[in-house]
Amino acid sequence: MAASLFVFGWLVACNQPPGNIGTAEVTIMATANGLPLAAAASILLDVVLVPHGVPFHPGTGVVGVAVAELKVYRGGDRLHFDTTGNIVESGGEPILLTSNSATLHLPHGTYDFQVGATDDSDNLLADGGQLDVVINSDLHLRIDLSSFIESASLLAPQVVVPNQVVDVILAVHPPGRPDLVVPTGDFHVVYTASTEIVASSNRGLRLGVECVPISIEAEVTDLRMPVTSVIEFISIPLAQGCDSHSGPIEVDLTPPSLEMNPLPDEVPVGQPFVIT
Repeated sequence: MAASLFVFGWLVACNQPPGNIGTAEVTIMATANGLPLAAAASILLDVVLVPHGVPFHPGTGVVGVAVAELKVYRGGDRLHFDTTGNIVESGGEPILLTSNSATLHLPHGTYDFQVGATDDSDNLLADGGQLDVVINSDLHLRIDLSSFIESASLLAPQVVVPNQVVDVILAVHPPGRPDLVVPTGDFHVVYTASTEIVASSNRGLRLGVECVPISIEAEVTDLRMPVTSVIEFISIPLAQGCDSHSGPIEVDLTPPSLEMNPLPDEVPVGQPFVIT
């Protein structure tokens, strides 16, 4: 009887579902410059600060990203998930990280995680990923996003005059959205100019105007490998030139002088009086 009970108990134990044995809960969050994507958007809307890692509208501060979708791969094959985060054979539901994190139930192993951030017209504005992530226990994973670049523009005065200091503003735009600007932390820029560059940054440059028209070139590269590069060039005419002079220069060292005629002793009331 004892032997029968032992065999029965062993069979029951073997038929138990594996549960969480060999699996882990992985919580994934899309971040923009270290902040959750939703928080970055909230900061922009509430305080109108410089954006945190995703393209935004310069006038309103509204983030351009409408959808941030996570894709998970194992051994080069994409995995599909149901609404509870469990792997399914096919189909499944998209994993959206636009406004929240997502928790997936993954067997122990090595995975690649990719996030693509698009606008409401499916333009890819930013992406991010972590590759070869070893999962052997519960994990919180942050995937930082970086913007794509497609074009750049330089905003400068229409004309300048000699001895003027000029500020030129740089704006970098993502694919398909010239109305949005890329955060200054998502690219590098190198400027060349026909006049003195007083100061420069990813926001633009300050120039000292001399006696020639100004030409400016900005070469912008993203933070990817291989890099994407865009070049913007503008020319600013002079409102007036500088007159040239040839020949000797003379200096007048004679100081000016002033003489006055003697004043009369008395002047009648109401009579005009002229001092010469």
